[in-house]
Amino acid sequence: MLIFSAKIRDKQVIISFLLFFLFLASFADAQNDKAIFKRALRSAKNGKTDFAFCDFHLLVELHRGSFHYSESLFAVGEYYFATKAYGHAKNIFLKILDVNPASKTKIFVKSYLLEIAKIEGDTDSVTEIRKSIISSEQLSLLFRDFKEYAYVSPMFKSHRVVYFIDRIEFFIDDKLFSEIYY
Repeated sequence: MLIFSAKIRDKQVIISFLLFFLFLASFADAQNDKAIFKRALRSAKNGKTDFAFCDFHLLVELHRGSFHYSESLFAVGEYYFATKAYGHAKNIFLKILDVNPASKTKIFVKSYLLEIAKIEGDTDSVTEIRKSIISSEQLSLLFRDFKEYAYVSPMFKSHRVVYFIDRIEFFIDDKLFSEIYY
């Protein structure tokens, strides 16, 4: 009897969840993608990452042709990574590379994928992604010690990659996120 009531409760939760997303979908249709993106940015800037995630996710699901689609995908992937939903984060980051292989976030996407592979203990993927990152940048450090690229995400996280002669370091909000020695 207890198992039966738990199944009914689960179905009620699922139905409520679906109705909520249908409501959001109808609400989003009345707005354009630019307004949703601005609302998401405002939420992220105010530290309301859950609300920002909802809006970025809504934009990704309902406005695939949007100018802000790739940026929103990155924000959704960041959120999933931050909440330790690594499987979802991996799928989103792989989608970014598939949708826009020349994305300005490509190197940062690969750093997230590298960390997810490490967490999952997938040594083959770690090796493959590591090689991909190392070979992705033609490095010329003539007259300087390092080369640096930065990106501020829609979730207002500061991403930075620093190329040295012997290693690559990735930072998120000025904290070392990952490093590769070669």
